[in-house]
Amino acid sequence: MKRSAMIPVDTGSGKVEGASSPPPLISNWLTERFLPAWSKILTQRESGFPEEIDARGLCVDTGQRSTMVTARLVYTLCLCHELDPNGRYLDAAKKGYAFMLDGRLDDGTFPHRLPADSQAFAQRADLYDSAFILLALGAFARIAADPRSLQIAREVAGHIDGPYLDDGAYVGEPCLQLQFPYMHLFEACELLARLDPVGDWARRSRQILDLLERRLVLPSGAIAEKYDRSWSLPQDTGQVQIEIGHQFEWAWLLYRHSAMTRSSSAKTLADGLFDFAMQTISWSGSEINPFPNGVNPDGKPTSDERPLWPATEMLRASTLRDRLDGGPSKTSDAIVRFLFRHYLNRETLCWANDLGAIHGKPPSPMPTRVLYHLIPSLAAYAQTKEAAFATSLLLEATCSENTVRPNFGDGNRLEGDVRLSSQSLPIA
Repeated sequence: MKRSAMIPVDTGSGKVEGASSPPPLISNWLTERFLPAWSKILTQRESGFPEEIDARGLCVDTGQRSTMVTARLVYTLCLCHELDPNGRYLDAAKKGYAFMLDGRLDDGTFPHRLPADSQAFAQRADLYDSAFILLALGAFARIAADPRSLQIAREVAGHIDGPYLDDGAYVGEPCLQLQFPYMHLFEACELLARLDPVGDWARRSRQILDLLERRLVLPSGAIAEKYDRSWSLPQDTGQVQIEIGHQFEWAWLLYRHSAMTRSSSAKTLADGLFDFAMQTISWSGSEINPFPNGVNPDGKPTSDERPLWPATEMLRASTLRDRLDGGPSKTSDAIVRFLFRHYLNRETLCWANDLGAIHGKPPSPMPTRVLYHLIPSLAAYAQTKEAAFATSLLLEATCSENTVRPNFGDGNRLEGDVRLSSQSLPIA
């Protein structure tokens, strides 16, 4: 990254200074420029990954590392290795993976945060953290052919299963249940079910899908952020909160599940979530206008924030929906133009994290956790539009025949190999 690069700044004209049209080939821009530069930035420090990067491309040292962000970036770097095996992304993933495991507590659980010296805090990882830990373990098992990761994933799941309640909640969670940790737990279980077919991951995935169908998705197609302990909308907390980004995230996960299982009910749920979100977005001709993440049940904005990550999830959901519906639409092309014209600078490789937040203010740091949204979404688009990245399991395209052969020791061995399916699957 150029040291003179600045985070794009809102000029007040609906554009971002320094932003541009998309490159001719997203796949080339990713593998030749964006991924190498950001991998180098992520590995600047000896311990763990930075959580924020300033406008010069330098780490913002907070003195601590989040287990959740570390796990997100391990997963993302594993995907980068699939996109470009000739890069050094596997080394970077191994570094983050080792840092994450070094913080594991004596009872086998993980902490919520890791200080820079790798000594773990006593606070345990919550369900949101644990979902990303499982996702990282699955991705690392896939990329590094590391069966130990699958064993650790089973142990993490055991700690989650222990306090699981019949109503779909977990003991120790706040009185108001958050739905999005379950979304990422569903994402992780879907991946691990393919790597470890006898690890009970499919059952966990079905439990979450059943919860979603029975309790979470409203008749309008919206999904609230918070529910009470019975998974009903809370009656005494004021306005129902809905996030457009989570609408799109759930949609692409359900589109992927439908593609793998031929589930028509999952496709119907995904369509409802996607359509509700799309109804909240305004257009100027063929171009998308910056849109809020927070809305009420009527789709009216509840926040001035215009963050980047919901637009990336809009791209991922739209791309997979196009594949399932049998043909490309112009929506995904419009989203890519929108991302580069409003948020991304293909020359400096910086992004504006929130158009609403930076309007008239100095540039703010770029959170590295956004790479988990940004890279898979652009790669999924390139896979569909440019026929790139054809063998990426983590993108859900045509899988390779590589086999992970776990050996967990006597009495704790998987039933047979963990073989990756060679079935041709739509991307995610």
